[in-house]
Amino acid sequence: MIMEGTEPTGPERMTQNYMIDIELEFFDTIHNFLRSSEELRDAAALCDDDPVKQEMVSFVAPDFNKMWARSEGIKVMIKTDYSKNKEFIMEEMKIITHKNLEIAEKIKNRLGPLTTDEKFN
Repeated sequence: MIMEGTEPTGPERMTQNYMIDIELEFFDTIHNFLRSSEELRDAAALCDDDPVKQEMVSFVAPDFNKMWARSEGIKVMIKTDYSKNKEFIMEEMKIITHKNLEIAEKIKNRLGPLTTDEKFN
């Protein structure tokens, strides 16, 4: 127990710092995962329900479907036994985050010149 006004030392401080690092990594992973999902949503919105634009980006569908399936898989793992699968879940989230950003970038590159939304140009 840490008393007010005292600073932990030795193993107690190392444990405290380790826990802070784990928590920061967890929150960073979650934040990046959510940000990548938002990026992907915004990129997909460039299609504006236009069948021509949807066809133009259909090449990303296989990758998108794989990432969707992986996301659903980790959702199940989180619900069933997060503590047992924590490391795997965190690594999967990092992979999905990276792929989501790649897919969003491909969509923006393909449709960006067709949009007047300055956010994407």
